[in-house]
Amino acid sequence: GIRDYKVTGVQTCALPIFNDLERVEILNGPQGTLFGRNAAAGAVQYITRKPVDDTKGWAKLTVGNYNKQQLEAVYNTPLTDNLFLRASALVNRRDGYIKDTGDDRNDEDNWGVVASLRWQPSDKLDVIWRVEYDEIDQTSRADSSATLGPRDNGADFDRIENDGDTREWRDLFGTALHIDYDMGDVGFTSITSFRSFESFNRRDKDGSADPLFFFDDLNYEDNHSFSQEWRFQSQSDSRWQWVAGANYFEEKAEQIGGVYFSPQSADYLIWDLRSEE
Repeated sequence: GIRDYKVTGVQTCALPIFNDLERVEILNGPQGTLFGRNAAAGAVQYITRKPVDDTKGWAKLTVGNYNKQQLEAVYNTPLTDNLFLRASALVNRRDGYIKDTGDDRNDEDNWGVVASLRWQPSDKLDVIWRVEYDEIDQTSRADSSATLGPRDNGADFDRIENDGDTREWRDLFGTALHIDYDMGDVGFTSITSFRSFESFNRRDKDGSADPLFFFDDLNYEDNHSFSQEWRFQSQSDSRWQWVAGANYFEEKAEQIGGVYFSPQSADYLIWDLRSEE
């Protein structure tokens, strides 16, 4: 299948919907020969299903409390004798279940689509082009304070006080071109991939609506990456098997972290620190 994503070492990547997986491979490290950087501890590989010469599909609807609604669908169809299309989609909505002085928290609002086009002009050539888009737009995760705000049921809280405009959103786009060419005793593989995502997450960290303790934090990321892999591998029945190739990776990333506080909370902090002296 297409090597769409890998989780190597302690590095993770932003993943879209998972409703059309063929298999998941957990590989012991080191795996630097086939997976490049950060694979000394091993790799987790998610293999999606390829488009096939068949018309089929399925749909699934999930409903639950807090107005939970999740729709998943997968559809596969041939367009010509050697061109096949496969697409999957997910839409997920749920109201928040943690009561707040503002909007209820821990809601869900995300959707994503993935489409793959497969071209097989001969038994020797197999080309797959994949495009994906994933979007999240919801309130940020709820934080509670052990000393401020409501704490009526211990650590398993269901009520908070929030005094900031805290949101979480992410837009992710990716595309990949995977080419396999059978040259007899040698196989050639080319994987070209581009991915970009922009994310914003502002959270209330003081866990209360008391203006004297107003404190929020922010994490913003803007990431663009490009990779190109060429690989030759032996396909003969010989006892000796070999792999040779090259990999190029380029990434441009911007990350901004910040904090928000009010004049009242800053004054209170300064006063509290001076009182301890």
